[in-house]
Amino acid sequence: MASAGEIINSALRLIGVVAEGETPSPETSQDALAAMNQMIDSWNTERLMIYSTQDQVFTWPADEIQRQTCRLASRWLPSSNTTALL
Repeated sequence: MASAGEIINSALRLIGVVAEGETPSPETSQDALAAMNQMIDSWNTERLMIYSTQDQVFTWPADEIQRQTCRLASRWLPSSNTTALL
């Protein structure tokens, strides 16, 4: 996943603030970080989500057709201090 600095530098290159291979000044980076945080805060106000995906590669034994790998979701039950499968 890209860091905030990488996202900011890429965005500044796309809009022509910095050229390829240049790095923005600390003041420009700070202003861009503030703008990015304001944008994310506005998304949060509107209840918009920022999604992330993670690819995983599994190697299966040759003689197995399928295998259960994990639970899809679980919920913590505070009264009994246990976890229930949803």
